[in-house]
Amino acid sequence: KAITAAEGRVLIAGQASPGNREFLVGAYDAMPGGVLWQDLVDKGGWPNALLAITQTRGLVFVVGGADYDFAGDSSAFLVRAYDSGGEFIWEAEINDGRLNVATSVVADQERVYAGGLRRNEASRLDFVLRAYHALTGNLLWEKNLGSAPMSQRNRRSPVPSTALPLCAVGNTLIIGGSAPGADDLDLLVQGYDARSGSLVWQDQYQRSGSIDRASMVTAAGDRAFAIGTG
Repeated sequence: KAITAAEGRVLIAGQASPGNREFLVGAYDAMPGGVLWQDLVDKGGWPNALLAITQTRGLVFVVGGADYDFAGDSSAFLVRAYDSGGEFIWEAEINDGRLNVATSVVADQERVYAGGLRRNEASRLDFVLRAYHALTGNLLWEKNLGSAPMSQRNRRSPVPSTALPLCAVGNTLIIGGSAPGADDLDLLVQGYDARSGSLVWQDQYQRSGSIDRASMVTAAGDRAFAIGTG
């Protein structure tokens, strides 16, 4: 499930009810709490919970996974866009017969950025970052960010518990994660050009003999901040 508040509205997204194949996206007036609009979506198969929601310029973007196939252990990386009145605008999926799930989303005035996980040919999970045109849904660029060794999945749930930490400031996307170090895994924070997807800078923090990972990132002004586990 996901919730966010801005521009006088509270937005929610998630599975409609336990055991239900449908998921619900809705907007509520922040003060009286009245329902502004709702969308009940059935993607077929068993949907992963919608994992993140954001809004900019009145547009609403939700991401998650859908069309889960228990037999094949596969699902679709899903991004959906709505206008301010709740009218559906566009949808983008990756559905290649493997496990795919979008776990985080941020947006600016022109683009929406979705991060998540994709199973590669070696059956390991990779972090992936995709940029779309906010109004049309056209894919602008995609980055494979490498293995996600800390990803875990509950046997009873198709949703991986490790999300890609993601935020945006100006024309820079900040992501967090981990990278191989001299002894184990180091905490990693990277900045990407939001227009091209090119790597601009990175910081790798090493502690000897520990497994570290940036689990949350945020930014304000010209500074980025990360917290992690180790």
